[in-house]
Amino acid sequence: MPKIRGYTPADIWEREVLNEMKKRFPPDWVVVANISYMWMTDSGFRRDGQADFVVLVPNVGMAVVEVKGSRGIKIDENGKWLRKGNDEGYVALREPPPEQANRNCHNIRHKISDLLGEKEFPGLYGWLVVYPNGNVQGSLDMYYP
Repeated sequence: MPKIRGYTPADIWEREVLNEMKKRFPPDWVVVANISYMWMTDSGFRRDGQADFVVLVPNVGMAVVEVKGSRGIKIDENGKWLRKGNDEGYVALREPPPEQANRNCHNIRHKISDLLGEKEFPGLYGWLVVYPNGNVQGSLDMYYP
């Protein structure tokens, strides 16, 4: 079982994903739950972010994991991401999950590099969006026909 840091998530689907990570990841990996961070923009505005999990793999790098408990996702003809709501209708998302995960990955990468006093992140890094309720219907060509 990997080392677990941070609080046990309150969200049922994040807990489910964490339980799977505990079963599947090797003992030298570290899973940090609920990472919150802050930064200042170039124009002086304070911004904050949150990632569900950061997985640290010794001598390799890190992966940022975002968990979405939605029962359905679709992308409309204008490229807007929508999630299935409680009433079987769809609700527009403020930010597509891949963009959120990508943003968090790069922001956390910069934060870690700064803390280590490194110009560049000292390893590989990437992101992943997990849909524990996912049921793929149709093709997976979400960006290009």
